[in-house]
Formats: sequence, structure tokens, C-alpha cells
Amino acid sequence: VALSSRPMAPRGPRRIEPLFALAGGAPMSTLRYTAKLLASPDGATLYSGHTDGLLRVWDARTGEPRATWRAPDTRSTIALLALSPTGDRLVAAIDRALVVFDAARGAVVASHAVLPGAALSLAPVPGTEVVVVGADGGTATVLTFDGDVRATVRHGEAVLAVAASPGGREFVTSGRVERAEVLRW
Repeated sequence: VALSSRPMAPRGPRRIEPLFALAGGAPMSTLRYTAKLLASPDGATLYSGHTDGLLRVWDARTGEPRATWRAPDTRSTIALLALSPTGDRLVAAIDRALVVFDAARGAVVASHAVLPGAALSLAPVPGTEVVVVGADGGTATVLTFDGDVRATVRHGEAVLAVAASPGGREFVTSGRVERAEVLRW
């Protein structure tokens, strides 16, 4: 299964992204108002975060919708998604909050309004149950896929990109003024 990178039939800021079958390239389903897409490790499930605050779950093989979830108290865009290595937890960054979902049931496991600014970048830490989130307020927050905040590290400016070393004790942050930092927590 592949996703088109070009908008189809755009209407203002809304985008319509068709989901295509690899064999034949025929559209299988259409994802409307999509802000972020993420595939499960086995490729069977597709998660889509939307500009209307919904998180949708799709069967990646058929293009059929499986479920629709909403984060508590929000209608804001789900801008970033990360799936735990085991595939049982899904972190969604929404404005200044991080919401952790049970990836099978859609239940909210944890919700944190911990970011000093809007979430701009998100990176799972290889081989761990930890994710690093960069924010507009100049911080990188380290949290588990169960929703526990482990550390908040100051970068100094908006964190546009994050990447973590295997094991996650070190990570790199990058900002707007051609500056990258290696940070430890």
C-alpha cells in the first residue's frame, strides 16, 4: 500500500489523499483532511491524524476504515504520530499536549499538556518504549509510551527536528538558525 504525496482535488487548505494498492495503482480509499500518516510495524494498519482532531484507523490492505478516535478536549489538528516498538501504544501530538492511546482499543492511556509551545517534531527512540518530542517553546521532552514524562531538556529555540540514539540516552535537536545540539538526559 502506498500513499499519494500530491493533493487530489484540493479545496482551500483541505487535502484529499488517496490510498493506492501497489498492484495496479487503483485508488482503494480516500483519506480526507489528513495531517499525518503512520503505518504499523507489520504494515497491516494505517493511522491517520486529521485537521478536525480525529485519529482514524484503517486496514492498510483493503483501505477500509476500522475505527475513529478523538483525543479528549480537542478539535485541533493531530500534527504528529508515533507508534511504540511493540505496536500497543500510539502517541499523538496535538497543540501543546501529548496524548497516549491504546493502539488496539483507542482508549486514552495518558494525556499531558506539558509542552511550552506547539509540538513540531517527534521521534521514537530505537529499541525502547520512549519518544522525544520537540516543541516551539525550545524544549525537547522525553516520555514513555505509557505517558510518563522522563525529562525535559532546553534547546534554546524552537525544536524543528529530533533524532535519538539507540537506547535513547542521547538525542540531537535542531532549530531554525542552523544549530543542532546533542543532548543527554
